[in-house]
Amino acid sequence: MIENFDPMGIHTGDSITVAPAMTLSDTCYQKMRDMAIHMMRSIGNFNGGCNVQFSVNPENEDIIAIEINPRVSRSSALASKATGYPIAKIEAGKSLELLQSINPAWEKTIQSFHQQIVLPLFSNQNHITENNWETIKATFEPYIQWMSEKEGNEVKQLGTTRIYDLISNSYQIQLNELIEKDLAMATEANNIILVDQLVRYYHYLYTLLKNFVTFYDFYSPDTEAIFQAGTLYIDQRSCDLCIKVNDMDKHNAMAGYSDMFLMYCDCTSKTTNEKMTIVAALTNGDIDNLVIGRNAVFYDRNGMDWDATVVK
Repeated sequence: MIENFDPMGIHTGDSITVAPAMTLSDTCYQKMRDMAIHMMRSIGNFNGGCNVQFSVNPENEDIIAIEINPRVSRSSALASKATGYPIAKIEAGKSLELLQSINPAWEKTIQSFHQQIVLPLFSNQNHITENNWETIKATFEPYIQWMSEKEGNEVKQLGTTRIYDLISNSYQIQLNELIEKDLAMATEANNIILVDQLVRYYHYLYTLLKNFVTFYDFYSPDTEAIFQAGTLYIDQRSCDLCIKVNDMDKHNAMAGYSDMFLMYCDCTSKTTNEKMTIVAALTNGDIDNLVIGRNAVFYDRNGMDWDATVVK
């Protein structure tokens, strides 16, 4: 169902259509659906889409039928993009009709399918069954296999003109020359990387010492260590020692050496839906209520909140 937004009246240039309808109640929606079906049935049998237009009073939801046309008009633009919808009405155990009751989004495709595939295989047949479909797949299986093994598929998308241009010119020679020049500078390039690493080491040495040697930042009340991912709130307590974990199994293999109660949580950001796994250390209180499946809230270093669930 498509809803018109006409702030200045229809066909004025500022009119748009929206699907699905945004302002209708479910009751009004079902009434309009039933009325549309009744109106379509009352004008006889026809194939393809049908355009039924209503006007609704937003105060009391009174409905007035404006027109009915055995065509799709505005809905055609949307139907052409509706490739995720069924090809036709779904009915268990029945064959798929190819000439009637077809979703307008698939109509042209099904017509080509009928003319080029179904009729040559099953003469004068206007529908296909499940067995027919298996026959069609089996018929094209050798072609699919051949296409998957065909040489040149990787470059086919370049087009014939571009491929001949690449072959007839000296691009391969030029490319090889560039590769040779690059290899000749390999030592200098690697040395630049080493210099960059040395500069970064010198610049961040003091920070590394305070975080991984003396743990000064971790024990300072007003500073967070660089390895702290945020704070987990669970069971009326907060856990400040939370670390992001990339591989829970590998981390858990070494966890026993910490002599602490560690709890792994899967977290999902409420703003970006990003996911990550953290491990939190509990250093005080009991653990009776801390079980797998227990929900919690995690705040990262930027103050963003995440939904957290205990997984181990």
